[in-house]
Amino acid sequence: MFGDEKGAVPSLQMAAEKCSKAFAPAGIGKIVVLTVELEHHQPAHLRGLRKLIRRQLPDGRRTLVYSGHEEMVPESVALNPRRLLVLTPQTGGTAPRSGVLRHLMTRQIVALGGGGFSRLYPDPKLCKYILALTGKRRPAICFIPTASGDDQGAVANFYRSARRLGARPSHLSLFQQPLEPLLPFVLRHDAIWVGGGNTRNLLLLWRAWGLDKVLRKAYERGVVLSGSSAGGLCWFRSGVTDSYPGRYQELSCLGWLRGSFCPHYNSEPKRKPVYRRLVSTGTLPGGYAADDNVGLHFVGERLAHIVTSKKARYAYRLTHDARSARETRIVPDTIL
Repeated sequence: MFGDEKGAVPSLQMAAEKCSKAFAPAGIGKIVVLTVELEHHQPAHLRGLRKLIRRQLPDGRRTLVYSGHEEMVPESVALNPRRLLVLTPQTGGTAPRSGVLRHLMTRQIVALGGGGFSRLYPDPKLCKYILALTGKRRPAICFIPTASGDDQGAVANFYRSARRLGARPSHLSLFQQPLEPLLPFVLRHDAIWVGGGNTRNLLLLWRAWGLDKVLRKAYERGVVLSGSSAGGLCWFRSGVTDSYPGRYQELSCLGWLRGSFCPHYNSEPKRKPVYRRLVSTGTLPGGYAADDNVGLHFVGERLAHIVTSKKARYAYRLTHDARSARETRIVPDTIL
């Protein structure tokens, strides 16, 4: 639903076209559209919008249209933001201008065991999945290469990969003087990608610069956070790291996701016994492990999907049970 310069009834045709373009790449089923802060909520207009969107998507996908406020959307819908689009007006002066589309500000984190935009484990399918979560045709994505010490090969690889997928890439260095305050720079992006490397160094530098607080604000405003290896571990309460010379060890992290995390579960055999031991002794809380090319997609701090781009790759749930660690293999629900 869109308003014109005279404040007339919004253009349903324009809304339908933009909705279908935003949703078409995601390959989803049911579409849910929420109109907020609009003056025209008549049932006839909502039915018209629904019909027009259906015409744009000829494969028979269902469309639900809610009118009013974000709180009206059922939790089952809000937990799957790939199926939800919010229509809201952009006001200038006294008359509404053309409307804009934005996703509901749902907190999302995608933690990979390995892969993604990684130079060592490239995975364009998982990269595309992360970009699709933004709901944008050409999302702006920022690479934070702190853990690798701003490895220039990793930065160059990220730019190439992101551009191939139609994204607008940039990167943020904490080893050079920033050209502007961190908060406005980060908030201009639709997604954040955090690369692998030394998780301990990453956390020390983020806290020294206040980037952890900036990313938290971006997260709460709907910017999709993602990363692999150190970039997947950092969001959890704690996990297994190789940040210390010659050994794997527990590490306390940001704590935005409950429990612990262990990346590279299939490709680094020495990690598995260390993680199991640390959970069994209570040194680490129970949590998740992920093979390379497997992503844990959290929505609102709850695990919503396990995604992989390869067969025979899994996630694992580890729990503390009578002085031992119980490991349960989880088959991904989404294979790209």
